[in-house]
Amino acid sequence: MKNVIRGIARGAATIIAAVSALAVPGVAHADGPIPEPYIAGCPDSGYPVPGNPSQSCTSMTNGALFHGKHHPDSTRTRIYSQYKKTSGSAITARLGYNYAGTNHWGDWFTQSAGTTKTKDWYTYDYDFWCNNTVGLLNVSGQGTFQTPISRCA
Repeated sequence: MKNVIRGIARGAATIIAAVSALAVPGVAHADGPIPEPYIAGCPDSGYPVPGNPSQSCTSMTNGALFHGKHHPDSTRTRIYSQYKKTSGSAITARLGYNYAGTNHWGDWFTQSAGTTKTKDWYTYDYDFWCNNTVGLLNVSGQGTFQTPISRCA
């Protein structure tokens, strides 16, 4: 009985947190990009939404790399990495994330200044959003860049 009550309370807390996040400016939603003002850069803290460590970012010379997780519906967790390229010459790159020491990569793409690329992954593990993950950008000839850890609060 005690475990059932804990489960109900945990589910209610998750729903309240998800609904509350809808009202917070800057929180990425189901299939949308991270809203302004964060899209063009990243604050020094590495977390675009104060108090929400499920999204992280890294400012780079020619853009910003973003990474995060959230619930697009009642059964899945969306994991995403996004690169907003603001200047510089075109690059060949791929987006990814690291979880538990394993890198997960999207396909290679070419990106020019003034564009945003996003790669999404989905898992049916609803609690995955609390796991520590790191966003990755692998640029051909330049190496791999990463965000701070994305985790639940």
